[in-house]
Parts: sequence; C-alpha cells; structure tokens
Amino acid sequence: MSLVSYEGPRTLAEMIARKKACDRRMTILDAEARSAEQEARRQEAIEREKARLAAEHARQAAERLAAREKMREEIEQARRALTGTSTRAVDIIRAVSARTGISVPEIIGERRSKWIVAARFEAIYEVSVATGYSLPQIGRIFGGRDHTSILNALRKERARRQTEAGGAP
Repeated sequence: MSLVSYEGPRTLAEMIARKKACDRRMTILDAEARSAEQEARRQEAIEREKARLAAEHARQAAERLAAREKMREEIEQARRALTGTSTRAVDIIRAVSARTGISVPEIIGERRSKWIVAARFEAIYEVSVATGYSLPQIGRIFGGRDHTSILNALRKERARRQTEAGGAP
C-alpha cells in the first residue's frame, strides 16, 4: 500500500498559481450558488402565482355558482308570481318576452338594465290594458312590486307610446 504524500508548492510562482486556481473555483462556486438562489426564488414566485390563480379560479367559480343560484331564485319567484295569475296575463308576458328577446324571469325579476326595464314596462302596460287588474295585483304578478312602481311604469310607457305615435307626451 502506497501512500501518496501531499507536496506543497515549492516556489512562489506555484503558490500564486494555486491561489489563482482556488480563486477561480471559488468564483465558479459562488456563481453556481447565486444561480441556485435565483432558481429557488423563481420557483417560489411560480408557486405563489399558481396559488393566486387557484384562488382566483375558486372565486370565479363561486361567483358563477352564486349567479346560477340567483337565476334559479328569480325563476322560482317568477313561477310563484305567475301561479294563480290568469292565463291572459301570463300569455301577454310571454308574448312580450318573445317579441323583445328578454326572458320571462328577467321581465318579472329585479334586474334594471335598460332593455329589461323597457320590456317590463311594455308588459305591465299591456297586462293593465288587457286585464283591468288593480295596480297592487299587477305588482304581485311582476315580482311583488309596489303599486307606485307599477303606476310609474304605466306613465312612462304611455309617454313612450305617445312619443312614438308622434304626439306630445
């Protein structure tokens, strides 16, 4: 068994050369360590982004579920409102729905976008003229609205129709 003995540098030039070689190795190791740290930070950022996206996806899913549930409630409310209502009023609301492209639950529901309100006012006016129901009765048909809301709808629809017919409101 032979032992290899370590021989240290013999000259100053050898010492300087070994020192430079050590420095080069240390520089390479430092660069590798920095690179590893950067990669670890990048991976952490990726994991944080994944978690953020997962939370966003869960939030959007919850919003979609809530919107679906609200639509079910509006449909059920419309069904309850139309139960016991004369078929004439229901047929009028369905006719307005078909003509305007706004669904019956939206006409009866709570939403107040411009197009839905216009269809609702038209349906309220036509139901009032065709059936002779009182304002509170019409309000119950249209989602439990107050009689003053029905009165306002009738006034605005009359004014719109007069304007369209070329007369003054």
